[in-house]
Amino acid sequence: MPIMNDFPCFISFVIILVSLYGFCLFFWWFGKNKFHSSAMYCYIMGLFFASVLSNTIALIARVMRLEDTDMYIEFTNTWTWHLRVIPMLIILFSIVAHMSWRVFAKRNKELNE
Repeated sequence: MPIMNDFPCFISFVIILVSLYGFCLFFWWFGKNKFHSSAMYCYIMGLFFASVLSNTIALIARVMRLEDTDMYIEFTNTWTWHLRVIPMLIILFSIVAHMSWRVFAKRNKELNE
């Protein structure tokens, strides 16, 4: 089985495990604090989850590529393959929007004083 000897598959699997552990750890801490935390904490937890989703789909595609090229080509033409990065994009956009809003709100406050 070529999958066992494929280094990119192994790395993707390790990334999935580390990201899943990070998400579970952050979610556990989030629950321990009675679901009160900063927005940045939630964004980081979301990034871990988005990484799990994206890398899981990429690993599935890699396995398909190694076992059946036609199935891989068919899979990469589906909506699942193309939408795998949407959760990461939404979270990154939210981080940038949130930080921009904070910077501009602080700047306006300083200008008005």
